[in-house]
Amino acid sequence: MNKFKISDDTLNKFENSFNSEIKNKIDELNLKESIKAIVKSKTDVTASLRSRLGI
Repeated sequence: MNKFKISDDTLNKFENSFNSEIKNKIDELNLKESIKAIVKSKTDVTASLRSRLGI
């Protein structure tokens, strides 16, 4: 079986690209969770005000 010779520089580029993609995905998921938390908080505040005001 033949093995491909891959330079360390090429491996580092692959690793950096992979890590960057993972970081971007984590950031995207964190943003989605933050948006959900903001919407839930707004909904909770609105419901509380409606309850207090009898609306």
